[in-house]
Amino acid sequence: MYMSKTNRSLLVDETNFVVKDMKSSDDAATKLYYLSGIPSMVTRVINLEYDKELILLHLALNETYQHISARNRRQSKGEDRPIVIIDGVF
Repeated sequence: MYMSKTNRSLLVDETNFVVKDMKSSDDAATKLYYLSGIPSMVTRVINLEYDKELILLHLALNETYQHISARNRRQSKGEDRPIVIIDGVF
């Protein structure tokens, strides 16, 4: 996939910013808020430089965000329990 250096830098910088801020927070809602920035930045780059691979990247990132968000909403309502991973599995 070709992408201009400027747009590549935008994506890398935004991703680094999101990762840094997600690591600095212990709150799941705050982490989710920061995560939403990555698909948004990909959308901005798509508007400037259309590429099929960027569309696929946006789809994967946005679906990930949507599923995590939906699960958090269900858990906050008590409709879903967190998955407990037992020691030694990984």
